[in-house]
Amino acid sequence: MENDSRIAHREVFEKSERRFSDLAEVSSDWFWETDKDLRFTYMSERVFEAMGVKPEFFYGKTRQELTVIDENREGWSRHFRDLEDRKPFMGFTYRRLGPKDDVQWIRASGVPFFDSIGEFQGYRGAGSNITEVVSARETARVYEQRFRDVVESSFDRFWETDETHRFSFFSDTSDMNDRFPQNNLIGQTRWGAAGLSEDYDENWRRHVEDLNAHRPFR
Repeated sequence: MENDSRIAHREVFEKSERRFSDLAEVSSDWFWETDKDLRFTYMSERVFEAMGVKPEFFYGKTRQELTVIDENREGWSRHFRDLEDRKPFMGFTYRRLGPKDDVQWIRASGVPFFDSIGEFQGYRGAGSNITEVVSARETARVYEQRFRDVVESSFDRFWETDETHRFSFFSDTSDMNDRFPQNNLIGQTRWGAAGLSEDYDENWRRHVEDLNAHRPFR
C-alpha cells in the first residue's frame, strides 16, 4: 500500500509538472523563480524568444544585477521594500540593456513562497517584454505634443469631429472664442451650429454629401 501511495503521489507531481511546463510554453510571458537570496534559479524557455537571452544567463543573479541602465530609483526603492517585507508585487516596470545594447522595458510580477514550517524560500512570478507598448506610447506622446505645438502657434482654428460629424475638439484661438465659444459648439454638427435644419442650400448639400462619403473638402 505504501508503494501504491508513492506511485500515486509521483503521478500527481508529474502531472502538475507537465501542466506547468505546457502553460510556460504557450504563455506570452515567461516564468521565473528565485532562491531566498533573490537570485534566479529558474527561467522558462520563453524568455529567450521575448528577450533574446537564454535562461541560463539569469541563473545566480538578482534582478538588480541584470539591470544596468534604469534610473527609476523611487520605483526600485518601493520594489526592495516589498521584497524585504516578503510582499507580492504586481507590474513592476524597469529598463535594461538587451543583448544588442537595445533598451528593453520589462514588467514583472511575483509572489513569495515558503516551506512547510513557514521559512521564506524565494519568489516565483512572471515577466513580459513591454518594449513595443512603451515605444508606441512614447511615439503617440511625441506626435500629440507636436500637434499641440503646431495648433498653438497657428492663427487658424483646428477642429475635429466624431463619426457622426459632431465637433469633439477645437484649438484655443481666443479671437474666435469670443464670437463662437467652444462649449457651445462641442457636440454640434457644422450645419447645426450654423442654425440650419434639413433645408440645405446647394452648397451645404454638397458639403454634407462629402462628409457622409468621407471625402476631403476644401
